[in-house]
Amino acid sequence: MDDVRCHGSQPSGEPQRPREPHPRPPSQRCCFLGVETSPELLWEDWELGKNFTKTLVLKNVHSKLQKLRLRAPVSKYFRSVLTQQILISPGTSYLLPLTFSPHERCEYEDSVAFEGRDGSFVVSLRATLPRHALVAPDSVLLPICALKHSTQTTLVLKNQSKLHTWFQWECPPPFHVSPDQGLLEPSQEGLITVVFQPHEALVHQREAFCRFGDTGEELLGRCTVLLRGQAKYPSLQLKCTEGEEDPEATPELLFGSVAIGCHRKKPFTICNMSPV
Repeated sequence: MDDVRCHGSQPSGEPQRPREPHPRPPSQRCCFLGVETSPELLWEDWELGKNFTKTLVLKNVHSKLQKLRLRAPVSKYFRSVLTQQILISPGTSYLLPLTFSPHERCEYEDSVAFEGRDGSFVVSLRATLPRHALVAPDSVLLPICALKHSTQTTLVLKNQSKLHTWFQWECPPPFHVSPDQGLLEPSQEGLITVVFQPHEALVHQREAFCRFGDTGEELLGRCTVLLRGQAKYPSLQLKCTEGEEDPEATPELLFGSVAIGCHRKKPFTICNMSPV
């Protein structure tokens, strides 16, 4: 029986939740026993019924000839060349092709091992399924707002996956988002409007949750955005053109004596003393 992990297979009548994704392999190469190579080969874009080949580069950074014994993958889903021993001269590289042949739509894990005179090392082989991945900013600051009025701004929701992804927002008051649900195509960006409608004069902070996944199914993915906004009471001040010695005094407009049938004008100024 092939010793390979095939994630995503479901026992009859018992659906499984998707596993947490593995961390991405490091972009830098690693050195094992004087051999520089990648710690992992990853297959992401694949289809059933086809073969997909990647090349593992083994570079001898030692000053002596490297003799490595190859231990091939144990499963039938990953194949390597039939050679048993690999010879790599100093400063040169050996190219090892590895072929992945999927038989069902699930995730696969295996490895290829190398044994030398001073020890051994293993290179992981993995094939993953596409996953939903939406990205939003960590936080959004709304413009300062007068009590019982509203301000708004926008944020960008980006689909970083290769799948059509349905999203749905959960947003607590005094914040609202629009649209609160929708569908993003692969690599598409959506503009989300955030509205701040405060009923209390204070600093508001709330977390909005964006759940995402397949349309018509439980939305297992989630990203969180911290929404922040400050509400203030509006404050108006009346000022007359005639200077008043006491700024706290109630402004007055003195028209004096006006003859019947005549009129006199007196201007005054309304000042907004608040930041809203």
